Amino acid sequence: MESIGQDLRVTIMTNQPLSPAADININAKTGFNFEKLEVYQKSIGFIDRVYSISDTFPEKETFGLISQFRRAAVSISLNIAEGSARTKVEFNRFLNMAKGSLFECIAILEISKRRGYVSHTNFVELRNELICISKMLSGLKRSLTTNTPNPEH
Repeated sequence: MESIGQDLRVTIMTNQPLSPAADININAKTGFNFEKLEVYQKSIGFIDRVYSISDTFPEKETFGLISQFRRAAVSISLNIAEGSARTKVEFNRFLNMAKGSLFECIAILEISKRRGYVSHTNFVELRNELICISKMLSGLKRSLTTNTPNPEH
């Protein structure tokens, strides 16, 4: 039974909301299928790297490159997650959007390197991560054309 209360938590048969700790345990045990996708996990790791590296950018870039880089990086994983709950055709469209955000990260990374905000080493590492994620997105898109079920269905 679901309760559509203020906290929107699932209730058990006694009609009592689960404690926040119970919510965490349920999620940790069952999770969502998209969380098992390696491309999703890699995109989350990429977000961590982008946040760490963009923390070193000049303050004048707070509402420019920093914000744009972070939003584009986050968008990759968000599109994977949201698309996984859709039909194969829609999931494919979301993966295309994830790839577009990835390409945006490539451009921002290049701009950041040219501006001297990213070291050559970090540039190469981040670019290689994006290449890997891009290949994984392409592989996932190809898998949607076969008769495999959608990860969330």
